[in-house]
Amino acid sequence: MKFTAVAALVATLSSTTEAKTQREAFSTVYNDTPDPLISVSLLHKYSDDYKNHQEYPIIKPNGEFGAPFCRVDYVTGFGTTGRDWWAVSWYTSDLKNYCYTDPNNFRGFFDAMDHVAPALITAVAAVATLIVTEGDIESTGKAGELAWATTSALFNSEGTKGYKQHILRSDDSQRFVDIHIKTGGNVEIRSPSGVSTTKYTCRSTNI
Repeated sequence: MKFTAVAALVATLSSTTEAKTQREAFSTVYNDTPDPLISVSLLHKYSDDYKNHQEYPIIKPNGEFGAPFCRVDYVTGFGTTGRDWWAVSWYTSDLKNYCYTDPNNFRGFFDAMDHVAPALITAVAAVATLIVTEGDIESTGKAGELAWATTSALFNSEGTKGYKQHILRSDDSQRFVDIHIKTGGNVEIRSPSGVSTTKYTCRSTNI
């Protein structure tokens, strides 16, 4: 009798519990500010299991978004313990300030600039007008290089300190995760399963 009861319970759990499933979604950054964002980096980590990143030389203002989309990998289902973590950084259009999502006053993103050659920032600043107004291929290439040079060390490091948690669910599979940079220092991460909010900080690049 006891065996029958246990078997019935297991059968019930098996029928109502989602199986462990590897999934993917797609993410990008929306610029809801009135000014262009230069050398934008989008970072995603699913704990230590999956890492995804995408760089954008420029995202134009007033609701424009970056292309291409960033594929993000994650897992859902019974027994999964991973979490999704997100970070975004960018430079202002004059390259005089570096901005980054900052959920817990983490200096890591700002300290990452110590590894970026000032000459690279200056080189992008010199062609910023071409990037914004003309989309010059060589200039945008430099801006993309700066984005990755700024965040590659943090992306390749262990852990998720300084990242914002926004957990993806089965509802988000094959859907879009939109990260909106707002005026006033706010950021929203939106997906079909919910919305998370955080803030960003900007610091001088000293150029």
